[in-house]
Amino acid sequence: MAKSTDVNRSQIESLLDDSEMMEEIRNAFPASEIPSTKPELSDLRETFGTRNKQVREAAVQEAIVLAFGRPSLLVQNNKYATPESTTWKSRLRNVGRYFNEVIPRVGRVELFHHQDYEWVGTAWVIDDDTLVTNRHVANIFAQKTIGGLIAFRKNPAGISITAAVDFREEHEVVLDETVEIDHVAYISDDNTSSPDVAFMKVKRGSRMPDPIPLASDSAKKGDMVSVIGYPAWDGRRNGVPEMNRIFNDIFNVKRLAPGYITNDLGSRLTHDCSTLGGNSGSPVVNTSGEAVGLHFAGRFLTANHGVDVNVVKRLLRSMGATSVRPGSFDADEMEEARTIDFYKNRKGYEEDFFGPHRDLFVPLPKLTAAQQVEAAKIEGKTRESSYVLDYMHFSSVINGERKISFFTAVNIDGSSLVRPRRRRTNWQIDPRIDRDQQAGNELYRHNRLDRGHLVRRLDPVWGSDDDAEQAENDTFHYTNAAPQHALLNQRDWLNLEDYLLDALGEHKMKCSVFTGPVFADSDREYRGVKIPEAFWKIVALLQDDDTISVTAYLLGQAAFLSDIEFAFGDFKTFRTSVAKVRELTGLEFDSLEKLDPRSENESTEVLEVMHHPAAALGI
Repeated sequence: MAKSTDVNRSQIESLLDDSEMMEEIRNAFPASEIPSTKPELSDLRETFGTRNKQVREAAVQEAIVLAFGRPSLLVQNNKYATPESTTWKSRLRNVGRYFNEVIPRVGRVELFHHQDYEWVGTAWVIDDDTLVTNRHVANIFAQKTIGGLIAFRKNPAGISITAAVDFREEHEVVLDETVEIDHVAYISDDNTSSPDVAFMKVKRGSRMPDPIPLASDSAKKGDMVSVIGYPAWDGRRNGVPEMNRIFNDIFNVKRLAPGYITNDLGSRLTHDCSTLGGNSGSPVVNTSGEAVGLHFAGRFLTANHGVDVNVVKRLLRSMGATSVRPGSFDADEMEEARTIDFYKNRKGYEEDFFGPHRDLFVPLPKLTAAQQVEAAKIEGKTRESSYVLDYMHFSSVINGERKISFFTAVNIDGSSLVRPRRRRTNWQIDPRIDRDQQAGNELYRHNRLDRGHLVRRLDPVWGSDDDAEQAENDTFHYTNAAPQHALLNQRDWLNLEDYLLDALGEHKMKCSVFTGPVFADSDREYRGVKIPEAFWKIVALLQDDDTISVTAYLLGQAAFLSDIEFAFGDFKTFRTSVAKVRELTGLEFDSLEKLDPRSENESTEVLEVMHHPAAALGI
């Protein structure tokens, strides 16, 4: 860990300015154990640079303050431990959930065949197939070669070192969530003027947590943050008693350390969270769950340093990053001018996808007369086809009044699925309907609303290479997006979709999926668009005996929307009936409702919490 320079504000000094925290500490400990005056920075350096008896006592006094004032909290089962401090309990009450959302996206960098290290630092998900860490972490197992390529180093026996990232490594939790590193894609230049950053790519097909959103602006002095990572025992540079007091003699496992930004806006990012050497590569996360920096160095009880988020974003852009996340950079928000002719010959949703026999037809949901009036019309088309936007292997029908789809419908062929590497794809406005009838990027900029795919990026990606590529690109239309809180589609809903696609591929089955929002008059308006508080999904699956099974689901997000800028809340995925979806949406599903046993046998009020998608789908 590099030594810090130009320290303007010490870690202990910033804490002593925290009057609320200091009051709690004074009430909790004998007065003789608490520093009564603010030490000068030079005195602190002397204090922690020597080890005589008098200095040792002063160090212990200040460590008591630090242990309570800037704690390092153990993580278990992706949740941080409740702090002992009542002040921190209060401060984390409304924002701690954001920190917990980030915890599963941070992992420990593990090494194999290295002669000295089993693990070397922290990394976190910054893009769909990309992890970020520090240059000085990556340099331990990788090196630039002639021509600028980066290769894994070899140990003294000539065996190549390999790396992985384990997203667990928690105290007393025996679980493993490891992804293998395919290669190191970028290492910054090895000099003091170059940011301490490296990007690593995971092996193709790895199941990754979602990226941590990147804050749109630099953090400012006094902002609360947390550092999430793996502090390691580091007695060579730090006081052993103080270190043991703060970390309770437990090292090398995941922790969350809350604190504050200590530098002015625009200068190098510094913070006062309690960190040690293994924290190299940790995210510095704000109270909205966004990364404001990449921790890279610190000096115990002096200052911690990070690479500012705008520097990280600039480097990520230079690699052609693909992540579309709220709070990230704007390069992926450009709209490409397209003509109606661009959409000729699209194979939209096909009702006879399961076979030519009428009993296997699954038609599109039907709009009511009132809904047909609200539907966005395609110029030059008549009747029902006038409002059905066809894309490759899926279709969408837009509520022009609400600027969001009534529903989407996609055919999925598990026998010819293609798993593409994510390419940089811009979200597009569809020129076939009026611009003011579709919510574009103006709705999603600089908030925690996701452009939630209604038809997932991978679902229609099957068939020939050309068709698969076209289908993937087509999913990036605003007509296929619905405003969802950034935390909404990352748990049960995503698990359901992942399980379905994996099962279809494994069993070579066919499926048609219908998805849409539940529109309600009580939906709250934001930037001229009423935000749905629930979504539905209906899955029609062709079984081996040529029969069709139907299941329906609901997902609520009302708890997320009390404040869109800083919202958080729990949600559940429910299994329900097609009849219940009809009741909520007004759409007619005809054969789907007849094929759904829940619609015939149960009350439309019945909702069942979905605990595992395998049981729900019956695959």
